[in-house]
Amino acid sequence: SYSFCTLLESPNKKNMLDILIYSTVVHCKDDPIGEIEILENMAVGVKNGAIVFVTKENESHNEEAEETIKIEKPGFLCPGMVDTHFHAPQDEYKGTGLDLPVMDWLQKYTFPAEMRISDIETARKEYSRVVSTTLRNGTTTCVYFASIHTEGSVILAEECLKQGQRAFVGKVSMDRNSPDGYVEADSVNEFKRFLEKFPTGNPELVQPIVTPRFVPTCSQESLKGLGEVKKERKLRMTTHVAESIDEVMFCQALKAAHGGEERDLAILDDAGLLEGSILAHAVHLSDEELKTCRDRGAAIAHCPLSNCYFGHSVLRVKEALSLGVAVGLATDVAGGYDPSMLSAIRHAMTSSHLLSTGVDKYLTTPGAALAVKDAHTVSFGTAFYLATLGGARCTQTARIGAIRAGYCFDALWVDPLAVPYRLHVAASDSVLEVFQKWLHLGDDRCLKKVWVDGRAV
Repeated sequence: SYSFCTLLESPNKKNMLDILIYSTVVHCKDDPIGEIEILENMAVGVKNGAIVFVTKENESHNEEAEETIKIEKPGFLCPGMVDTHFHAPQDEYKGTGLDLPVMDWLQKYTFPAEMRISDIETARKEYSRVVSTTLRNGTTTCVYFASIHTEGSVILAEECLKQGQRAFVGKVSMDRNSPDGYVEADSVNEFKRFLEKFPTGNPELVQPIVTPRFVPTCSQESLKGLGEVKKERKLRMTTHVAESIDEVMFCQALKAAHGGEERDLAILDDAGLLEGSILAHAVHLSDEELKTCRDRGAAIAHCPLSNCYFGHSVLRVKEALSLGVAVGLATDVAGGYDPSMLSAIRHAMTSSHLLSTGVDKYLTTPGAALAVKDAHTVSFGTAFYLATLGGARCTQTARIGAIRAGYCFDALWVDPLAVPYRLHVAASDSVLEVFQKWLHLGDDRCLKKVWVDGRAV
């Protein structure tokens, strides 16, 4: 697993903290059920990007700090969020074209937008805005799909380093069934060139990731070659799997090119790409395929909003978790129109209710619907878990997703009073009730400060 912050002491200011924060702390416990832990009147000490203590405010602290912050109630401190699937070049057209089938949408919007990234100045402008946008919305870690352009993808990695975002950056690989002018002759060697040019300014903060778009646009030779690179370089892999009905049918039509295999999960496994991977969508996986994900350590990036528009299904989140599959949460811009992880949290809850009572048509009586409701329904606690600790496990990133001693200080200062005409805080509200209101009604204006690895970003 990956761990990015250190506990090294500064030789010049050995006993000096970088940041000392007095605040209420809200985060999840380790269980995927999403039990919320509330710690009131706490002191959080940060040094060299790491949390060195989380103790009661009234306990003695001899340490001095470069910066001391007091977060008054109803404000609170919580972990930064992890977006496990985001298409950086697609941000420019988010909110459009959502009436189209996914394959038509790719041709009309996606590929033209990604082709524009071949221009270096366009890449710099777009990626600067994208990283700034995700950080402003509280995404402290992001798994990015870029485009097929090596130079543009390197610019995205450089922008993440510059702005201080924790990230996995993938240069997209695709060598078949792609538009003229947007297809690679040699995906494997081009990805190797991307690795050679990848910035090394902070190799633990921003990592490259193998990124075949999906099976329909990647030949068997390309997939196997990328699998070898993944193994040699000890990299992660991310792609789309069982994303939509038309994508599943596309894979079936290509089975002759894959030795008769028509399921994308099995094709990826055969290529050596499945182990430790991050699979976006996965809504059309069978029970046996979910077990294969568990056995291979393959995680699922749950994209609830785009699944509603393009997936023709709802991910069985609680079933996947109960089987031992790691599940994180994702905005999936631009298939998902909102770059805010708060929006993804809300849609994860909403779609799970539909899975319980509105999608399973055999539930013809109220009693039958209620009987399975708990089996599928994602609570606000579980949804927040997916966006924090779930995302950490999905990306195999150690020591993020919670406010604990020894963890990296990736955190959000939440001010619920910032949007009074949207979020009303009553005098009688408990901390948990305020937290719920923020999850359901808050937006980027509620984030007074965002930190990644101890750095305000």
